[in-house]
Amino acid sequence: MKKLYPLALFTLLIAMISSCSKTITTESYKDVYGYTDALTSHTWVYREYFRYFNDTAAALVYKDSRPWNSFDLSLNQATYYKDGTYTEIDNQGKTYNGTWGFVNNGRDLEVKNSAGTFVSTVQMITNERFEWLGPESTYGVMLPAYQVPDPTSTLQLLTSRSWVYDEYFLDYDYDEPWLVWKPNKSTSFYDLSRSEIKFNSDGTYAETSDDGSTDQGNWTFLNNGTRIRVATPNITFVITITSLTKDRFEWLNVDGTEYAEMVHK
Repeated sequence: MKKLYPLALFTLLIAMISSCSKTITTESYKDVYGYTDALTSHTWVYREYFRYFNDTAAALVYKDSRPWNSFDLSLNQATYYKDGTYTEIDNQGKTYNGTWGFVNNGRDLEVKNSAGTFVSTVQMITNERFEWLGPESTYGVMLPAYQVPDPTSTLQLLTSRSWVYDEYFLDYDYDEPWLVWKPNKSTSFYDLSRSEIKFNSDGTYAETSDDGSTDQGNWTFLNNGTRIRVATPNITFVITITSLTKDRFEWLNVDGTEYAEMVHK
């Protein structure tokens, strides 16, 4: 496990603070896109953290559900307040207090604290997810620190709608798996924009592949609902459900080398 030096939220992987500081010219912190309510409604913790995000295959250095990571961000959290102040805890448990605001016509989030000024480009802010692109091609995915479990049954969650890929990883059993597909990543190694799967409540299954071809078959739960077996005329495979909510489905293949995160179409 590598030791991280205490930097601000958006520069955990940058060796020198000065290398990631930016000078922003703006008349005011204007929330052009209406992000403030969602951003300030939670304390945020890391779900994922990437290096080299703009490369063909980005390196995953932290994911909260993995038993091993090259970086440990389990202590990190950030809370943004509507008065423009914020509090952050870094990977070593040190607390930073500072200010925040949207800059560059609302596209970027600027944070100032005793360590410096840090700017990231907002990719997504909702009540359930916060994604940003930082300096030196780092990328963070954050979730609310306190989430209420979804009581909906596994069958209902799985079969409610079609699923498409939001992230796809190879070499997931390595220290730093490779992110080979994400819709907002123009340099993705794979193009899964046409891929889609649908689990039906009657046990039938339909899939559209990345080349646009379709396949149909059957599916069933295994291991008390923790795994899924799919059988079509062309392929049979088993995946392990690692997370399933009303709007997100994550799975791991049986040998642990491939990992997918899917969202509703």
